[in-house]
Amino acid sequence: GGDAMGEKVFTQERMQGLQELQRGLLINGFRHLRPGGTLIYSTCSFAKAQNDDVVQWLLDSEPLARASPIPLKEHAPCREGDPGHMM
Repeated sequence: GGDAMGEKVFTQERMQGLQELQRGLLINGFRHLRPGGTLIYSTCSFAKAQNDDVVQWLLDSEPLARASPIPLKEHAPCREGDPGHMM
């Protein structure tokens, strides 16, 4: 079933590897910003380890990094509970 597939794809080792990859991509992008530049970090994952945790890691690692929320339309398809949101 679907659980077996999920276990094969999202093992702890795989998730750690993806998180390390995301951190590397994010820090590289951040370090190449011009002063006052904006970096948008977006993934195709709903995994906290690849999203919120990676952003928090950058904020903890880089004193000049700041997070600014991006306002979404009221019915953006990626909001939890909306038809476009899938886990």
